[in-house]
Amino acid sequence: MPGILTILVGKRLSENSSEDHWSVRDYAANLITHICTQYGSTYGTLQPRITKTLLRAFLDPTKPFATQYGAIRGLTSLGKEVVEVLLLPNIKSYGNSIEAILGKNVEENSKVSDAKMCQEAILVNSGRRLNSISLDYVVFPSSNETILIFFFLFDLLDPFIR
Repeated sequence: MPGILTILVGKRLSENSSEDHWSVRDYAANLITHICTQYGSTYGTLQPRITKTLLRAFLDPTKPFATQYGAIRGLTSLGKEVVEVLLLPNIKSYGNSIEAILGKNVEENSKVSDAKMCQEAILVNSGRRLNSISLDYVVFPSSNETILIFFFLFDLLDPFIR
């Protein structure tokens, strides 16, 4: 399991950052889901320990976007409860940090493209899980924050709608 988690949230997976490490991280997320599904009933602490590791990687602003992407993919692959309980409450603050990077004139194109990959991972993968979640009992602190989250998600959805 440590090797798979390293692939999922590792800082760098290749010498050249332009190589496709995203699909390797996606595969690792799917593999972790399979392992949790297959062996979770036998090893009761397996999924909670993995979830804790992934949540720490997701919430740590010092981690590179590649690590955060892997954490997002891993968390969203673990099911709607994980998305609902762990990802949704943190989406606003995470969205603000992504917007701060995208709003700047960042000269590092790789940082901007990595931030966009994280945005897309939240949108696509959380969206798959949210289709089956009732948001009636998800409490947002205020209507203004709910509107901000809506606009954040709408900006992400816009390219896919057209």
